Amino acid sequence: MSLPFVLIQLRKLAAILIVTLFSLSAFSQELIFQNPTLESGTSGANGAIYRFRSVTANGNVDALLKVISRSDSSVKLKDPDFSNRQVLLNWTTTEEKNVSHFVIEKSNNGRDYNEAGLLFTAGNSEVLKSYQYKDGVSGQDPVLYYRLRIVDLDGRETFSAVRMIRQESMGKNQLELLTYPNPIVSELRITIPEGWQNKQVTYELFDGSGRLLKQVVNKNASQTQILNVQSVQSGTFILRAFTNEDKLVQRIIKS
Repeated sequence: MSLPFVLIQLRKLAAILIVTLFSLSAFSQELIFQNPTLESGTSGANGAIYRFRSVTANGNVDALLKVISRSDSSVKLKDPDFSNRQVLLNWTTTEEKNVSHFVIEKSNNGRDYNEAGLLFTAGNSEVLKSYQYKDGVSGQDPVLYYRLRIVDLDGRETFSAVRMIRQESMGKNQLELLTYPNPIVSELRITIPEGWQNKQVTYELFDGSGRLLKQVVNKNASQTQILNVQSVQSGTFILRAFTNEDKLVQRIIKS
């Protein structure tokens, strides 16, 4: 089989490399990569191209390798957590030398990344340091991917490992207030999140001008709370339910 042009992706010395092989007539041979020479660019930087000579056993093939991204083993990005429609990212660094800032990048397909945020470092450090960033989530993507782009003072960039979070794992922690019927006639049934049950929950009903019409405090809330709204006139209202930790708001219509 004749393969005049072959692309291979390798991870070598904390760098993702693209290997271009020319005139490779028997790809079943073992490839040997050693003693590289810098062809162009800055050594170790993104875009640098290295030449490996005689990578096949018969010695008739050279390989050109281009650094397309570098990973940083001193930065440990942890698995994301999710709470209140926010993804919580935590990472640590074992040392920081000439690091300017971290760019938090997000993707919904694992290939195309956009900037989600930025955090500056406090300067050089040789001790363990921790960082945290909260990213608001508004879409319905089944999976989200996160990584860190570490930018040095001289402009060089490295990347952390990629971490992902699935939408179904988000949903397990998502707080939601369910009300029915809506529109209502005389009674409003409110189903609260599972984590709120057996806690003190306060229910408040406001009219369109923000005037409080009704308030109920349940010190040991069950799954469903019933509010009698028979005396309330027809219109659009705001229901607010809250605990000591969380708050949820829902629009209600009375016919």
